[in-house]
Amino acid sequence: LDQLKGMKIRFFGLGAKVMTKMGASTQLLAGADIYPALERGVIDATEFSMPSIDLDLGFYQIAKYNYFPGWHQQASIGELLINKEKYDGLTDQQRSWLDVGCSDSIMWSYVKSEA
Repeated sequence: LDQLKGMKIRFFGLGAKVMTKMGASTQLLAGADIYPALERGVIDATEFSMPSIDLDLGFYQIAKYNYFPGWHQQASIGELLINKEKYDGLTDQQRSWLDVGCSDSIMWSYVKSEA
């Protein structure tokens, strides 16, 4: 948490409120303004999108840290949390249904987020 104190970071919404309470100074910038702001030192860090989009925008060339997945963007978190004992009690067919459902959900999320 000490590393966030005084850090100038591009963040928005609920995430910005949380980061501000943790000591960061948050700013909302348009996507096209992030790289120049990092370059000029206007901001120290950013969160923006999925790692693949951040890569395309070249943030790795200038930003020291890459923050992901966005806890404030729940659609970017692709995981299923399940009690291990309950999971172990499932049939192979039920595990297969979970696998197919999770795979489909991830694919849908990525397709929609890249649109």
